[in-house]
Amino acid sequence: MKRFITLPIAFIATALMLSQIPDKMSYQAVIRDAGGVLVSNTTLGMQISILMGDPAGMPVYVENQNPVTNENGLISIEIGGGSPVQGSFQEIDWSSGNFFLKTETDPSGGTNYSISGITQILSVPFAMYAKTAENVENVDFTELDPAFETSAASSITSTDIDNWNNKLDEEEDPLFQSSAAAGIGENDITTWNNKLDMEVDGSVTNEIQTISRNGSMVTLSDGGGSFTDSVNTYRAGNGIKIVDFQISMEKKHYVGEIYLGGIIFFVDHTGEHGLIASLCDLDGGNGVTYSDVVDQEIGEAARSATDGVANTNAMIAQQKSTSAAQLCRNLGPEWYLPSNREVYLLFQQEILIDRILDNDGDPDTHGLVQEYDKPTRGRYWSSTEEGPKEAWGHKSSSGDTSHLPKTRTQRVRAIRAF
Repeated sequence: MKRFITLPIAFIATALMLSQIPDKMSYQAVIRDAGGVLVSNTTLGMQISILMGDPAGMPVYVENQNPVTNENGLISIEIGGGSPVQGSFQEIDWSSGNFFLKTETDPSGGTNYSISGITQILSVPFAMYAKTAENVENVDFTELDPAFETSAASSITSTDIDNWNNKLDEEEDPLFQSSAAAGIGENDITTWNNKLDMEVDGSVTNEIQTISRNGSMVTLSDGGGSFTDSVNTYRAGNGIKIVDFQISMEKKHYVGEIYLGGIIFFVDHTGEHGLIASLCDLDGGNGVTYSDVVDQEIGEAARSATDGVANTNAMIAQQKSTSAAQLCRNLGPEWYLPSNREVYLLFQQEILIDRILDNDGDPDTHGLVQEYDKPTRGRYWSSTEEGPKEAWGHKSSSGDTSHLPKTRTQRVRAIRAF
């Protein structure tokens, strides 16, 4: 599954000193995506600057690093050990005033820094360390308590103490607080961890029994027993069919079912018909324009708010090679760019679609992208035209539906009916 993230970083910084002057500073950051999920095992691009005077001060030292997050979304680097861009870390005069640490991050590993944070570097830890070192110089401390030596506490290091002192006691990210993930509790986690990932007894059919009738004798298969019934005429209710005295369940489709190369996001009252979305976006991740023809009106043939098939056919007739509609039709003749109302129906099931496709273990599938920065800002095209230069689209991060210039790059998700 692919997930495009742009999310502010929470960080913890501590200084490692020799005497009163730091040679390097240890920096840690926890990386999360827009849904609050940790970004694990990913290479980042970072630029670190030491600013003098105030948060908007001039940089006295700048360096670049490319750390890799661990399985918990954590990066750990030593400031002063990267590739210098400006100045010398060892030559900074820390006594000359206040200093601030500025971090800029590119989640894709490059230098397109989209995440920034600034915090003050306090001088108190340096003085405290120097005073302590002066008092305990050349003193050998030996722990003599045998109970301590055999306990878990004996393995606690200064790094463990620093990590504990700098831990987050509560989530401070406003994006997380407003997301669905904020409502996940311990019971939800326990239920998820205990879910059945496969059929535990090895068979997906051994619980299915068949009711059959031979004359007046009704029998339930697999040792379910039989009885004599004097009623000779039956009428099937909803979801039931009777063929040659054989009673069975009609197959019903449901939202979230993987079917016909996509995922079902709408089912009508019969359970037999509905709409399917493709398993990933078709725009390559950077979005596409409505079409290359951006100043000519298609007209009523592409104005339907409900008939995406008709809109798609009209778009392709005007610009066959590069339109957003053609990307959808490339999946097959049944696929099309959804109309404005169909995009609205799709996003009614956004949370369910994201949970299924972002956790299916398939790198080629992903949910609906909630992107807050360029190039697309999380907007999706519909096939409904508004005028010569505008068409309707949907913004995933806010749920807004509006008409936008056809030249705007937006994401594309194909749908089909069944």
